[in-house]
Parts: sequence; structure tokens; C-alpha cells
Amino acid sequence: MTVRGNDTTTPGAIPPLGLASMAAYLETNGFDVKIIDTLAEGQNTVVKGKNKITVGLTNEQIYKKIAYLHPDIVGISSMFTVYAPDAHQVAKIAKSINPKILVVFGGSHASILPDSVLADKNADLVVIGEGEETMLEIASKFEKKQRLDNISGTVAKNKQNKIIRNPPRPHIIDLDSLPLPARHLLPMDIYLNNTKEISNTFAYRSPSTPVITSRGCPGNCIYCAVPGIWGRTWRPYSAKRVVDEIEFLVKRYGIKEVQFLDDNISVNKKRLEDICDDLINRKLNIKWTTPNGIAIWTLDKPLLQKMKKSGCYRLTFGIETGHPDTQKFIRKQLDLNKASGVMKSASDLGLWIFSTYIIGFPYETENLIKSTFNYAIKSYSDFVVFILLMPFPNTDVTNIMLKEKILKSSQLKLSAIGETFSGYKGIGNKYLTAKDLRQLRNKADKNLMLTRLLWPLTHPLRILNKVHSLEDLFYFLRIVNNFSSMFFSRLKFGELKTHRLKSAYKYKILK
Repeated sequence: MTVRGNDTTTPGAIPPLGLASMAAYLETNGFDVKIIDTLAEGQNTVVKGKNKITVGLTNEQIYKKIAYLHPDIVGISSMFTVYAPDAHQVAKIAKSINPKILVVFGGSHASILPDSVLADKNADLVVIGEGEETMLEIASKFEKKQRLDNISGTVAKNKQNKIIRNPPRPHIIDLDSLPLPARHLLPMDIYLNNTKEISNTFAYRSPSTPVITSRGCPGNCIYCAVPGIWGRTWRPYSAKRVVDEIEFLVKRYGIKEVQFLDDNISVNKKRLEDICDDLINRKLNIKWTTPNGIAIWTLDKPLLQKMKKSGCYRLTFGIETGHPDTQKFIRKQLDLNKASGVMKSASDLGLWIFSTYIIGFPYETENLIKSTFNYAIKSYSDFVVFILLMPFPNTDVTNIMLKEKILKSSQLKLSAIGETFSGYKGIGNKYLTAKDLRQLRNKADKNLMLTRLLWPLTHPLRILNKVHSLEDLFYFLRIVNNFSSMFFSRLKFGELKTHRLKSAYKYKILK
């Protein structure tokens, strides 16, 4: 995973549940499967290059692992546009070992930009969206030496290198029919050991692990890339299946906290209530949170009470903007007054609240952005993050930015992706430059952090509502410590660094 320029951040190593689900499905149907998590397995190795740092297994290590396994098919998860060049490097390595290896790409980036992926001579197929049934058909046909350019749910190249777009594969409706993700193929010890280092994180307990209980989101937000992968549908696992998986994780791995990584876990309110009831009835002593967000408009006080009782301790709300006009533009159209009421109810119940806001939409003026800052700072949210709009390829907001000449199409080409999105500093909009947006955000961050650090003095009841045990107190003290570190980091560096790389002494440094 390559970090370019002066960027000092990288996603943490977490279990790739999409790969694990496909692996389990293939295993159930008789195929031998292995998973290599190049980031997790090489997390303590950093290779320094010119104007870049690469974290994870080196190319030589990846070569040796693939050569040792001697696979017929190499599936590559290309989730993030910024790291697409790294995924293509893996494809090159696989083909250098054996040109007959079938290289299949999948994941968010590959699903949204399959043509760019297939421009690489080392890429043979792209799986669009959901992968279990599609990968099974690919593996079965490859084993029988049948043609592979006519499989539903794929974009392929024929012998003349012509791109073939096959029909989409119907979604799996009964997700309960899928086996549990093949965590036994993952380096779970690495993930779990990482989560035990919670002194500088926002986790309440360790070890912790992610779980996905549904797929997709019915929303129509202008900036979101999810519809390009799942469509505008939402499909859940049953409440029983969700709690069965959590109980398995508790018994098998000693999990004490679960992060629900759904795009929208609460679309079906009754199902969420059933999940909470089952967690309570089975007396599973866990904590849980929703770091990817939960639909604030689906929540009310009775449901929040049940969530709290079942182990919920922190919720993330994607508010995105504090002005009604911008809410209408982004097609989220939250009732901001009702959202404030839900945040207050959650805070009064003792839940910690994390909210996110995006600035830099194409037609946002400075006054509109300041209204977002004011709403966020006055809200009951304990943690707030202001994000510079990132125009993901093939989203509606990106198409608007291209039309308005705010963004150049050349910036979305694979060769320019690293420069465009790594160490991201914003794009700017019709009225403000990227520098203007950064300056506005930096000032808002400082004001926000100062107000939150003063909350124990200015709003003591908001804190007392959350502290009812020694465990709560220790968590609160970690939060204060983390916020203080972030605040002084902002003062020192002029920029918020919430995911700084580990100190160099923790790494094996390679030249």
C-alpha cells in the first residue's frame, strides 16, 4: 500500500470480509482457497522510495507467496482508487510468475472503473459488485476450460482485447444462505493484536472486530459511490444470523467489541430491534458501534434505549451539511432540527456521538460552509470530522464538477490517481479554492476541539451521563487524552492527523 507525497496516513489492517465471504462460498463448493492480506502480513515493513512510502509486504515477498501457492486464479481486491496502482502491481507479479494465471479484479474501485482496470494487460476479468456467485462461475468454467468472457456480473476482454460488458448478475436475496466469512483463512491474530493497542484509539474494548449485517443503501446521495457497487437496494442478513455470527466471534476469538460496517444498518427498524433483543437475551457481554454511520432519521428514543442496553456505546451520523439548501442539493435532505433532537436523546442516554460533515460541494459559498461549522460545533456530537469533498469516479457530484470544469477528467485517469487523491488536499469549487477550503476547515477544527476540551467544565452533565462505571471513566480519560493530542497536533502541524503512521522505530525500514 503506497503512500505518496507528504501524506502520513494509511488505512489500518482490518479483516477483508468481502474476500472472506467469497472464499467461504468457494470452499463450500469444493474449491481450495487461500487469502494473502499484504497490508496486515507486512504491517511492520516500510519501503522508502522517492516521494513515497510503501507499507506492507514487499514485491519480492508477494512474489514468493504467490509462487509458493502456485494458484490457477489470483483474485485481487481493488477497493480504493488511491491504492489502485498497488493492486495492478500485484497483477504484474502474478503474471510474471505464470502468464497462464487468471487475474480477476473486484472491489469498489474495480466495479466503478472496470475499463481503466482492464487497460492493464495483466488484468483478465473484473467482477462487478457482489462476488460470491460470480467467482464460483468463473472458477467452475476456468476449471473446465470454458470461455470466460460471457459471465454475468463481469466486464471482460476477448481474444482481440475488446471490452465486453456482460449483463449484471442478480443480487443474492437470501444472504443467510451464504456461509460465515472464512476468517480461518485470515491472519486473525494480527488483527486482534492490533485492536489490543487501544490506548490511542476510540475503541471501548479489545479485542474488537468488524461485522457486516447488510449490503447496500437505498439512499440517493449525490457524492456516494455505494450505488455504483450495490445499486440502490438494501439486503439484510436476518437478526438471528447476525447474532449467531457475533456469538461465534465471542466464543472463537474472545471478541469484546463489534464494529458494524454496514452502509446503512438501520433501514429496517424492526430488524435492528430484533438484533438488540437477541444480544440481550443471549447475554452476550459485548460493546458495539457503527463507525460507517447509521441513518439518524430512523432512530427514536425507545430504539436508542434498546441499543444502549444491548451494548451500543457510540454512534456515527453522516450529517454532511448544516444548511437546508445544501441538504437539498446533496439529496440527503435531513431535517436538521430532528437530527439535533436525536443527537440530544442519544447523548442524554449516555451514548458517545461521532458526526461527519463534508465541505466543498460545487456551489457552496463560504457562508454556507460556515453554517455547517456552526451547526456541528453547537450540536451534541462529541466528535466531529470535517471532510474535504472527494469526487469519487462516476458519482453524480463528480459529473457536475467535470461539467463545471472544477475537476479535469485527466485527474481521474489511472495514471493520475495517486497524484490526485493521495495526500488529498481538496479540489476547490465554483467559489473557493482548495486552499480556501483547507483554511476554513483548519480554523473550524481548532474551534471545535477547544469547545469539546472545555465540555467537562461548560457542559458537565453531558459527560456525567456517559460515566457510570470505572470502565466508562477509563474510556473517558482516553478520549480526553486523544483529543488533547489531536488538538496540539493541529496547533503544531496546522493539519489534523487522526491516523498518523506508527513511529519509525516500530517499523522495519527498507531502502
